Parts: sequence; C-alpha cells; structure tokens
Amino acid sequence: MKKSKDYKLILITNTKFTSEAIKFAKCYSINLLSWNFPSEKKLPKLIEEKRFYPLTIFDFLSKKTLTSLFNYDIVSIKDFLNKDDGYLKKISVLNEEEIKNLKSIIEEILVV
Repeated sequence: MKKSKDYKLILITNTKFTSEAIKFAKCYSINLLSWNFPSEKKLPKLIEEKRFYPLTIFDFLSKKTLTSLFNYDIVSIKDFLNKDDGYLKKISVLNEEEIKNLKSIIEEILVV
C-alpha cells in the first residue's frame, strides 16, 4: 500500500502581505513567506541561509537578459552557475566573456 504524502500550501512573495491576506491564509492553512512575514523566518533570512540569491541581485543585467534567462527557468545565481556556457550563450543575449565574468562573480558570492 502506498503512503499518501502530506502537502502544504505556501505562498511566497517578494513584497508584503496585507492583514486580510494573513487572516485568509490562517483560515485555510496556507503558509506565507514574505519580506516581513512570518516574523521568525522572513524571506531575506531564508535566502541568506540557503544562499539562494535571485539573478536580480545584479543590477547590471538588462531586463532583456533577465527575461531570456527566466524563460528557461534560470532564476537563481546557482541555476546560472550550473548551466553550460554554450547553453547560456544560446538562450541569452550574453556573450562568452560576459558569461565567464558573471560566473566568476557568482562563485565569489557563494564561497564567502
């Protein structure tokens, strides 16, 4: 007999929840995660703990570059680092040198 898995709903936002949204989530057992909620485990703290930084931390990446990467589910710096340079060149507007430079910056961030 297969065991059923328990699933929990979680809603994550990079902004804030209204008090109405928090009340609604509590009524329907939906977990919330944002910049300011819950007070003991906020989104910035989780990002730091897991070192799961979004590519949007790089203000020098153009909107066009970010969009092209997001279209291929490359949203975090770890996603980017784990992709082949040739693949990144093919799907983005970055050239080989830009890819290598960005990977170098990412490696420095993740080592610290």
